[in-house]
Amino acid sequence: MEECIEGLVREMKGMMVDMDVYSCVFSSAYDTACLAMLPSEKSSKGSMFPKCLQWIIENQRVGGFWGEGYEYNSPTIESLPSTFACIIALKSWNVGHECIEKGLEFIHGNINKLLLEQSQLSGAQRFTIILPAMIELANSKGLEIFPKGVPDLVKSVFKERDNILQREGNAQALQAPLLHHLEALPLHLMDREFTKLLMVDLLENLGLGEYFTKEIQEMLGGIYKMWMEKGQGTTWEQFEKKQICMDSLAFRLLRMHGYNVSPSRFCWYLDNMEIRSHVEENYEEYLSSMLSVYKASHLMFDREIELEKARSFSKMLLEKAMSNNIWENFSTVNNLQDEIKYELRVPWLARLDHLVHRRHIERFEEGVMLWMGNGSYFRWVRKSGIQDLGFARQKTTYCFFASAAAICEPNMSLARMSSAKSGILVTVIDDFFDIHGSMDELQSFTDAIERWNGGGLTAHAKVLFCALDDHINTIAKQAFHQQARDITDHLRQIWYKAIKAWLKEAEWIRNSYIPSVEEYREVAMESIGLEQIVLPGVYLVGLEISNEIIHHDHHKKILELVTLSTRLLNDMQSYEREIKECKPNFVSLLLRQNRRQTTQDVIDNLKKILDQKERRLLEKLLIEEENSLPSPCRKIHLRILKIFQMFYNGTNVFDSPTQLLGDINKAIYKDITSGCASATQIQPMCEPICGSCK
Repeated sequence: MEECIEGLVREMKGMMVDMDVYSCVFSSAYDTACLAMLPSEKSSKGSMFPKCLQWIIENQRVGGFWGEGYEYNSPTIESLPSTFACIIALKSWNVGHECIEKGLEFIHGNINKLLLEQSQLSGAQRFTIILPAMIELANSKGLEIFPKGVPDLVKSVFKERDNILQREGNAQALQAPLLHHLEALPLHLMDREFTKLLMVDLLENLGLGEYFTKEIQEMLGGIYKMWMEKGQGTTWEQFEKKQICMDSLAFRLLRMHGYNVSPSRFCWYLDNMEIRSHVEENYEEYLSSMLSVYKASHLMFDREIELEKARSFSKMLLEKAMSNNIWENFSTVNNLQDEIKYELRVPWLARLDHLVHRRHIERFEEGVMLWMGNGSYFRWVRKSGIQDLGFARQKTTYCFFASAAAICEPNMSLARMSSAKSGILVTVIDDFFDIHGSMDELQSFTDAIERWNGGGLTAHAKVLFCALDDHINTIAKQAFHQQARDITDHLRQIWYKAIKAWLKEAEWIRNSYIPSVEEYREVAMESIGLEQIVLPGVYLVGLEISNEIIHHDHHKKILELVTLSTRLLNDMQSYEREIKECKPNFVSLLLRQNRRQTTQDVIDNLKKILDQKERRLLEKLLIEEENSLPSPCRKIHLRILKIFQMFYNGTNVFDSPTQLLGDINKAIYKDITSGCASATQIQPMCEPICGSCK
């Protein structure tokens, strides 16, 4: 299997060396025809893309049209501009005469019917501009489109087109027929660098980025150089719709790869009132651009006011589109509608990479079974005795799923396994301190951890000590080969900090003590168990990391930010349960401290703090600084934060026995194309035998 993958990767890299970026264009009829119209650089008598002409000839539908169709080969309104574009391309190079005749027959027989259907829907500016442009371009090529006179419905489209251009003051600038439809050309046809950005985005969305690290770095390096050399912004006269989309995509990819780029590189349009008003008034035409802006705003750092404004503006227009009935205007926007819905519904930090990859793979309709391995890690839970404790939340499946979906690269197996096992141990030991152990048992267990000697422990405490000891020894042994030093003591120290915090919380509960917010914060930052989950993964990414870097202030600040973020996420979704259990929580303590505030007031304030902390964290994680951790190590912190975001995004799914089952089945068991689950599909409240994490 690995040899097969390596062979495919070599083949793709070979294709990328001298690749024509326009070969990445999807073969829609309209797009292909636009390419086919372009003359060759070597000779004006031939097309630059002769294969596009051949595609047009070979892909005419039975009814004589090109483009989208409903069931039973019935054309849609979008097939009109596609058919015009295709016959124009064929006529331009004097080929496909039979196809041209069939296309004209289709237009003559169907244009009134299709335009009548269009007139019953709310108008679409894109269609209204494209269709007249196509008709004028066809006439300029000598095609006799309407030998018996132009139909009234067609005349009404021309009239509406002229009204649009007059309202926008662009009538003089857009007199050339070809320019009428340039604004509706697919963006990726119009800029070579934009196509490279789309390629990088596609590779990473499909989970293939790790196989093309060098190629992606080279592409982004060249784009960054070009981007910094050119000026930012534009005037109304120079404005092109694609620029917002290209600039925001470049910003997102460059920032994600650690380049220090300013949001002003793509937020410029907000300061030009002519452009801003134009976008707002014609938002239907800018949904792809606004979606790209909204995606870019996910990587907002602290105090980036202009990016905050861009996020609010783009979100407003996207929500407006989702609430208005605009989608039936086109038959080709279902993917865009679904993408907008997904972006608005699921916060970026709550998305696990593997599920994102699968979602994009499904759109390519390729059937691949994922992660059907052995059950060694679930056997670890049984062998250690954790599964038989009886009192603890059984979250084995959740922890392995979250780790596998967030840290999904094949070469990250050790980091993935250690994080999953750490998550299980954090959950079980936390429950031991919360609900099961007596104070004497808890104190004895804490003392045993401090001296790291389990002698004298019995029953559940003995099981937990041995499981933790085995886990730490395994990580230390694995890390020794990468770090060339023994990290056992460091791992023991961080676990001792968490266990002391759990003991303190147990004392509070049993003594009915209500701590101050400051007291709680100090203990809660340890009791969340974040460092115990993150640090093993950092040690096991495959890079040697010095003690100085691990203990440097830069890493300490990252740990502080990600720990506070995960604690806030947890507390905002679990406060109701913890109030009943008499456990302190940020929400309950702040309510007690500020009695005039409502619960919602407190939660809203905590959300603002969380947003600020996450933005500061993103800046620390994405931008390289002196003495900072290597990028793969920094991103382990980001991935663990995304796991917590997924568990506590709007509700507490971690404590739900069923809410994650759909995602788990999709990530591990279900065939991508058919959606059919394998025989081992997980059922509610059971722990399957699965090697999903390896």
